[in-house]
Amino acid sequence: MNLAPSPLPDGLQPLPEGLLWGRTLRPPAAAWDGRRYTGATLESTRREAVERQAGVVAVVQDRQFLGVVAVSDVYARQAAIDLAPVWRTPARAPEPPPPGPAD
Repeated sequence: MNLAPSPLPDGLQPLPEGLLWGRTLRPPAAAWDGRRYTGATLESTRREAVERQAGVVAVVQDRQFLGVVAVSDVYARQAAIDLAPVWRTPARAPEPPPPGPAD
């Protein structure tokens, strides 16, 4: 039985050794009022549990940005799902009433 890797099609190169994979999680509502971020905020994740999972290299969080780095795309996808982020979506400001007929 020959277990040597099969040759790649013309023009394709093998992936580099040690390549890492990442996934990002975005808030369900992102907003900017011109001065600051006003969208959904990250309340909680299962970060500590995910950091201990096989294949996970790092969990990255910077305010509302959340991402994972792993040794394969499969591990990265599973870690992103397992983070189970809870977002707090801000209450929307009431819409102004439509203009009425002139009196």
